[in-house]
Amino acid sequence: MKEEHSSLLNEAIKSNIEGIFGDNDVTVFVSKRKDKPYKDYAVVFQPMLYYLIVTAKVSQSAIFIVSYLFSIVGFENTLSFTQIGIAEKLNISRKTVNKAIKKLLELKVIEVYSDLNDKRINTYRLNPQLLWKGKESNRKKALKNTPKGNYIIDFDNPTLVNAIPLTRPEDTF
Repeated sequence: MKEEHSSLLNEAIKSNIEGIFGDNDVTVFVSKRKDKPYKDYAVVFQPMLYYLIVTAKVSQSAIFIVSYLFSIVGFENTLSFTQIGIAEKLNISRKTVNKAIKKLLELKVIEVYSDLNDKRINTYRLNPQLLWKGKESNRKKALKNTPKGNYIIDFDNPTLVNAIPLTRPEDTF
């Protein structure tokens, strides 16, 4: 820490704790480590969300569930959920959750993978075209490794489009 910052910090601490600790010494530790910038947020790609709502016309329940999945997504889009857990958490029926999850799987919003160690277990992740939580370089790798059949929409390569053509809003602000 630069000396000028150190003296300002010491002065601020001293003026704020003199009345509490009197003449006793107080030691303050300042960590130089910074939190990862992607720790508490994820990037949502608006055209994909627009596609789901307007073009694919997914149900309100499915959008509600996608929003919930956004809130629980882990690093590099990993998801850990059960349909029963979603139903209980969102106070909606298991049948509604099941129908929405099937639609989201069909639209490739959610990707499902068999566990390498136990084929009875499935792991899930949100499609990196829709949302990403993690390093951008890892998103690029994930997109590169995504099988062609798992694209929602590919804006960079129209020959890989595997969904209804994207309709964009005609009106602008």
